[in-house]
Amino acid sequence: IGEEFLMKFTIEILDQMEGHEFEYAVADILFHNGFRDVKVTQASGDYGVDVLARKREYTYAIQCKRYESTVGIKAVQEAASGAEFNHCSSAVVVTNNYFTRQAITLANTTGVRLWGREELIKLLEEYDEEYDELDPVNAKIFNDYQYQSVNISNDNLNNTENIIGCNEYNKAKQNQQT
Repeated sequence: IGEEFLMKFTIEILDQMEGHEFEYAVADILFHNGFRDVKVTQASGDYGVDVLARKREYTYAIQCKRYESTVGIKAVQEAASGAEFNHCSSAVVVTNNYFTRQAITLANTTGVRLWGREELIKLLEEYDEEYDELDPVNAKIFNDYQYQSVNISNDNLNNTENIIGCNEYNKAKQNQQT
């Protein structure tokens, strides 16, 4: 892929994506905002988590919702239970849209972080392509997927050999400290 094809996501591009495309785009955006160990989970049986990631000592279970309407409490519930199942320190719902008042109330009660349209735009503005040079292996995974996303194959979506949950990351971290 030549340099002329590299592009930065825009909110308008994200608004047009299908669900799995949006999940991979969110993973790429997080990676280019300094998150590490970013993995898109398998399409089914993900326990409400679409993306797992780490930033500093925090692990994140992220529910992605590319919606044309506001996101309700179900996404907050799924993120909370998915974070607990994966032993992550933070649950997040990220959307290209906004959240209902009920979703905001539940998130405030459960500690789930809500990253709505404005937060997503901020992440897009802070997208740093220099992370491709710092971690070329993961950059290639996200870039390859980005350019194949028009013709997504089930092979790409069901490849789970490199997916680890937050629990595995936490165990590895504990082993390094001992």
